[in-house]
Amino acid sequence: MRPLSKKTRTLMFILLSLVFVIGAPALILYSTGYRLGDALSLIKTGGIFIHSNLSGTRVYVDGDFVEDNGIILRNTLIQNLRPNKTYNVKVEKEGHNTWEKDFRVLPNLVIEAKVLMLPEEIEFREISDPKLNPEYKVISELFKKDSLGQFEVAVSTTTPKIVAGVKKLVISTSTEVSIPKYISNLEIENIEDKNLLREKQKMLSWLESGKVNVVWAGDETSLPYLFCGEKCQDKIVVSYKEPILYYDFMPGREDVFIILTSSGIRAIEIDNRSKINIQDILIGDNLDFRVENNNTIFIKDGKVFKEVVL
Repeated sequence: MRPLSKKTRTLMFILLSLVFVIGAPALILYSTGYRLGDALSLIKTGGIFIHSNLSGTRVYVDGDFVEDNGIILRNTLIQNLRPNKTYNVKVEKEGHNTWEKDFRVLPNLVIEAKVLMLPEEIEFREISDPKLNPEYKVISELFKKDSLGQFEVAVSTTTPKIVAGVKKLVISTSTEVSIPKYISNLEIENIEDKNLLREKQKMLSWLESGKVNVVWAGDETSLPYLFCGEKCQDKIVVSYKEPILYYDFMPGREDVFIILTSSGIRAIEIDNRSKINIQDILIGDNLDFRVENNNTIFIKDGKVFKEVVL
């Protein structure tokens, strides 16, 4: 094989150099999220990252199938989305409630969200027959207590009292509130008087006028994505079409509440950046619930207790 001439080698060197000079910046721009927009202008794309605790879900963006998530890697990163546009994201799984939300994508920003997808048919373990089941009595004590906030403690005191000329000791119960300093530093007016004051992973909440108010009690530099859409807000108000009578954090989640209303018990997102996902746990009248040890939900349904782990 005859070697290439000097002229040919020179031309190939110049050609490859031009490919490198033109191609390398283009490759770098592409890898950092830049795409060609209208009139061949460069635009910086954005993305959406979906956290999921479920495997085998199907993810759609604006109705188009994106991917099935796996058994191990359950999260989904949707990249290269054109900015300043609202995208509808839907996640489905057979036998579970569908999760759906709209997100406004901004340049050079990945938006985060976490799915709420309860089973369509929730399994309960019934605890009945108080005479034969010792567990029944233990659970019933949970519901005999007044609904206290996380920082409220029922204190029993013994005081003397004269009854029919005889001095007797009478036990009375009062409530004391112990507020951590990082919460009192928020300078929320009358924080110690808030109804059902709770905190989880620095998410602080209380019930007021049938709605749950949520604020961030941590460092401002670590403000959760729940508070930030196109703009960040300092408070989220979670409401339902009926007044919320009681609430608690869903076990294992700091972004979802379990709420009690006159018509039933439901799970509701704290994330109000778009339509809030609300999913039924148990529908009915005169229900009540308690979250025990931050992992088990006990529901009072008439004279029967039901245990569920979501």
